[in-house]
Amino acid sequence: MMQLIALGGALDPSGEKPGIGGSAYLLKIGKTAVLIDAGAYPKLPNENVEGVHLEYVEVEALALPKLPEITLSRYLLEGDDPFLRLELIKERAIPNYDILKDVDKLCIVATHGHFDHIGSLPLAASLFSNAEILMTKPTFAISSWSWNDSLHRARVTRRISPYQRKDITLLRKNIRFVSPGGRYTFGEFELEFSHAGHILGAISVKVKAENKTVFFSGDITLGSQHTVPGATASLTGLGKIDYLVMESTYPGTRREERVDTEMRLASDVRKCLQNKGNFLLALPAIGRSQEVAAILRDNGIQNIRIDGSATHVTEIYREYGIFAKDIRATFINDETERREILRGESAVVIAPSGMLNGGQAVRYTAAWLNNPANVIAFASYQDPCQPGSKLLNARPGQMVRFGDTTVKVGAAIKNYNLSGHVDGYEIGQICENLDPGTIFLVHGEANGMHDLASWLGDALPAILNTPYDL
Repeated sequence: MMQLIALGGALDPSGEKPGIGGSAYLLKIGKTAVLIDAGAYPKLPNENVEGVHLEYVEVEALALPKLPEITLSRYLLEGDDPFLRLELIKERAIPNYDILKDVDKLCIVATHGHFDHIGSLPLAASLFSNAEILMTKPTFAISSWSWNDSLHRARVTRRISPYQRKDITLLRKNIRFVSPGGRYTFGEFELEFSHAGHILGAISVKVKAENKTVFFSGDITLGSQHTVPGATASLTGLGKIDYLVMESTYPGTRREERVDTEMRLASDVRKCLQNKGNFLLALPAIGRSQEVAAILRDNGIQNIRIDGSATHVTEIYREYGIFAKDIRATFINDETERREILRGESAVVIAPSGMLNGGQAVRYTAAWLNNPANVIAFASYQDPCQPGSKLLNARPGQMVRFGDTTVKVGAAIKNYNLSGHVDGYEIGQICENLDPGTIFLVHGEANGMHDLASWLGDALPAILNTPYDL
């Protein structure tokens, strides 16, 4: 019998792990399994719980839980058993890979290159040296940068990473590149891939086994963006779907038309520049930074600057034809350029992180927040526990703290819903069009998933580490 188990990215009744983060969904028949995504948790919800004291370090412009220090001698004594390594590291930041101990053959599919979907993939792959790993070429390019950047920052902070460079090297040898419209067979599983929108290289996955079909939406966008087309066309002709594993990041009502949001953003940027103000867009390095840069350029705003890790990912987008070579002229390449912009006026800067939990965006915010001529803006999901969400809810004149600096809120704080995720209305459209027998909701906050499940009817939030017989 086929089973579905969410190892991460699902509802945790204990509240220890959030519903968004650590995406990892296992389809298992006997000792053979397909793992859809292998992410990590950027931040855990109980940081401030009494008696729980977690240290965080900036990795890929995100605040990640620091892993415990493990000496080389301990590795030498214990041996380099990947499952032993799983016991030694802080497991709370990664999916529950203990369940993989009951698997002999594994195929891993990476739906796209965001950290919460690929952040622990080298660790998962190290548990199975012969694992077959499937992803698109753009996802591999983005993920490779992310893994190596995370390793670099782990070394700088003298912390043990869940994976080592040799794990990335092994992983590369086992990768099979796939494309939307392509198919792949692994044991009893037949996999079919479709375009998901969301970011460059993102795919959805349809899995057929035992005469049943399971469709994993991954992170998905129906409408076309400036950097990637939408997924609407790819959802036609999928045939009968028995089970739908549906992301529910935004389960609420229909949001503002995207073109209206884009026009409002462009208008606000122009007004800010006319008033000699600075306009900061605090955005995730992967996907939103490139999309917003394209929106502004397509609306005639050319004097934008891109900073931090967003420059590396933008260069990957350029390599895949999303931008022309002139995009490089927008990159802030050194500290001298950065200081000039911080001291100046009339700048438009895109900088990670999107939740102000690290990265160069924190520095710009601290420098520009007290000036009423300036704007601090967001255009992506805001975790309620993160500084970005707290700043969005701050009152004018309120004092807020960034590291060792306390700043009065004087700048305008704006939020533009330019997400690469479907909203509640679009989730309903997908469910109606695919007409699945059962809907499992994942990748969402608990209250939103419960409300969405009630609205959809034949839906339930997937519970972490719970086997579902299909």
